[in-house]
Parts: sequence; structure tokens; C-alpha cells
Amino acid sequence: MTQPQPQPGILDIQLYVGGKSSVQGVQDILKLSSNENPNGPPASAQQALAEVASTLHRYPSSDHSGLRAAVAELWLGCAADHLRVWI
Repeated sequence: MTQPQPQPGILDIQLYVGGKSSVQGVQDILKLSSNENPNGPPASAQQALAEVASTLHRYPSSDHSGLRAAVAELWLGCAADHLRVWI
């Protein structure tokens, strides 16, 4: 059996190095353009992950009822069942 081969040039692309950036005369650079956070996730995000960690192997409900209820709550006079989510 033959092994799949990458397209020409793919293996020539340099690997991404997280946080690598330089500005002359600057020591501590925060590279926000790469969505990197030097402080790590906030405690609230860590807590939220811990609360759902045991269910990450399951797909969420596809009816988006939680999203629809939250959006409906923002718009007075709009019921959640009047909202549809297209993905």
C-alpha cells in the first residue's frame, strides 16, 4: 500500500511557534493577534470546563434551545419558539 503524499511545498512551510514575536527595544510582547493569552484561561473558564468535562464526549443538543431562550430573553415580546437557528 502506498502512503499518502502531501502537496508540493507543504513540508516547506515553517511550523508555527507560539508567542514568537519581536519588536526592537521591547522585552515582553503580548501577541494578541494569535489569540494567545499569556495569563492562561480565567478562573471562570476553568470552572466552566470542569463542570462539563465529563460530557465532552457527547454532541450537544441540536435544537439550540438554550441559545434561543437567551436571545429571546433579550428581545421583549419574543418567545423562544419563534426563533430559529440556522447553521
